[in-house]
Amino acid sequence: MALHSSRNDRGPVRWIAAALAACVLAAGGSGAGAAAGAANADPIAKLAVYAGSWNSRIVHYQTAYTKPRVETAAARNDCWRSDVYYACDQFINGRSAAFVVYTYSAGEQVYHIQVIPKNGVAVATGTLAITGNTWTFPWQYQEKGKTIFVKIVNVFPDANTIEFHEAFSYDRKHWTPTADGVERRVTSH
Repeated sequence: MALHSSRNDRGPVRWIAAALAACVLAAGGSGAGAAAGAANADPIAKLAVYAGSWNSRIVHYQTAYTKPRVETAAARNDCWRSDVYYACDQFINGRSAAFVVYTYSAGEQVYHIQVIPKNGVAVATGTLAITGNTWTFPWQYQEKGKTIFVKIVNVFPDANTIEFHEAFSYDRKHWTPTADGVERRVTSH
């Protein structure tokens, strides 16, 4: 569950994310692809892939909003389910970084996400759309009177790997990459 953000290199945590992971599902599935059937019956169950510890490597590119650099991080997601909610306390390099709560809207067929930062700033909200082994986190923000669209796409090539791509756009047609990376599962919970 990669929850880092390239936005101005200081923005809200990255949606898994997070973002935000592919792994053996707590319910006995085998990764994001196998979870598709289970998620149709119970979409909250699919989010169990986030639990556990991950190592990530992120390559940030020079853009109007990001500076070039390579970043590594260790993430630990302490997650649990309560009926229609799924929540994770995400630790980055040993420190709690954010508390993330997911709900599912069957009518919209998307997950709604609330990210509660540790520093007491306002809750950030977003959505997650899942199609097969591709999980997309789109959002937008205003800067100097201009709407900036951002998306993070997580692809799950196997049960313990997430390949992710971050990009921004002014029109949702032309996207500028801000970062690419990979996360590998260390342990599951």
